[in-house]
Amino acid sequence: MRSLAEAVVERGRLTAVQVEAFLQDTASRLGVLTSPRAPEVTEALSTAELRRVTEVLQEYHQFLVLDGCSDLTHALTQATLCTASHLALVVGTGVDGAVAAADTVKWLRHNGFEELLSRSDAVVIRRSASRGARLPELREYLDSFCASTSLLPYDAHLAQGGVLDRRLVSTSLRKAMSPILANVVQGIARASASTD
Repeated sequence: MRSLAEAVVERGRLTAVQVEAFLQDTASRLGVLTSPRAPEVTEALSTAELRRVTEVLQEYHQFLVLDGCSDLTHALTQATLCTASHLALVVGTGVDGAVAAADTVKWLRHNGFEELLSRSDAVVIRRSASRGARLPELREYLDSFCASTSLLPYDAHLAQGGVLDRRLVSTSLRKAMSPILANVVQGIARASASTD
């Protein structure tokens, strides 16, 4: 992402071919723009630079998905939230997941992102095969702030963490993800239409 930001500053307007040179192709035909894992490099990207990169990418791509880190106070996460038209709030099950969800909702509400939160989709990911006694309460809590809340079934590959390989994901998880993805796409389309 840093190299694309530098190219935008250096050249101004970029052609589609120049933008594509910064993207990695995936098996799912998605172009992925990655950032170094080193926090000091990511931190160096300013909100203005992220906005400019987003504007350049939007010239050639209908949808942009920005993956924010879990630290809401991180400058890149805040810059991502400022440019977002829609939010998918991914939450793990268990006590830690519920606490993190409550903290995230509270932070978004008290830092000027209540409207973004209200049109977001919450996705609860089961981290174990056990049922989880507090899932109904967690879902009810998220439903009170988000446009929708979906529960993904347990999947061994997803539970491992790391890079997700679609070929290793269970059929039940794929089926459960389809309506969630449709909700996200519809939410993005609604948000885009309201700003036109």
